[in-house]
Amino acid sequence: MNTASRNAARRGAFTLVELLVVIGIIAVLISILLPTLGAARRAANAVKCGSALKELGNAFKLYSIDYKNGYPVAKWDIPVGEQAKYPELAPGPTSAGYFLYWQDYLAKYISKNMPEMGAAKNAGRPGIFWGCPEWQGRYGGFADPSGISVYENGYALNEYPNWRPETPLGTEPPKSGQAVDSTSQGIKGKWPRLTDYNAERCLVEEANLWLAMAVGTNASHTVAPEYNCSNAGFNGVLTGTLPVGYNSIDRYRHGTYPRTVNGGLFFDNTGGQKVKYNMLFGDGHVSAMTSIGEGVRAIQMRDP
Repeated sequence: MNTASRNAARRGAFTLVELLVVIGIIAVLISILLPTLGAARRAANAVKCGSALKELGNAFKLYSIDYKNGYPVAKWDIPVGEQAKYPELAPGPTSAGYFLYWQDYLAKYISKNMPEMGAAKNAGRPGIFWGCPEWQGRYGGFADPSGISVYENGYALNEYPNWRPETPLGTEPPKSGQAVDSTSQGIKGKWPRLTDYNAERCLVEEANLWLAMAVGTNASHTVAPEYNCSNAGFNGVLTGTLPVGYNSIDRYRHGTYPRTVNGGLFFDNTGGQKVKYNMLFGDGHVSAMTSIGEGVRAIQMRDP
């Protein structure tokens, strides 16, 4: 190779300094773009979640047509005499027992291949019922092969169609009017009607528990922090006692996520997180909530 050719080759190659500069520029661009891409992903997931909730709303309407304006309860304990009809619900590693949940009643309106959600739990996370991409599930309990609880799908039916503005502060409505019919839960409630849920009352919430549990706020209007509500207790401290102003709304679902794992459940009560979550209302519309007060109002029918 002559001298001219060697000089031309040198001019066509990058020096080490030039390569380092290019790498540095790329690193800066990545650091700028990543937060934006992350925010775009969360926004897209919030939209997907809202679409899933709307589909659930349609399933409720179809159910009400077949059952003369009736709605399902959050949980029903199958009487002993009828348990033989549900062999797939026999107690075991992935089944708590002979119980049907609101998703079970809606399953046939979501997919013809899923007549009962109880039979489909072991087949993975079925479609719309696990429709929120941001929900990471709860570890432990009655779990699928990946270790995720088959009962905690990130959505919960509002079991309080009987909550009224005049319900005493710091309490919950009478159990006799709650949408739960379960001796195992200690609630012999009432099967709700379509008319019990309206454009102002929450029908399904994004929840960190399978049940939409809540306790009314008190005279000081205090809303409790997000707690790890599990069979072992609440946040490992408040065993058997729900704090005043508690609710199971997963208030940071589309704001600050993922959170830390405590007791198998993703949650955070350290404060300072961005509140954002979706709610399905009785008339079928879905709203993106940006304050916990909005969600409390949609359940208690009054401001916190």
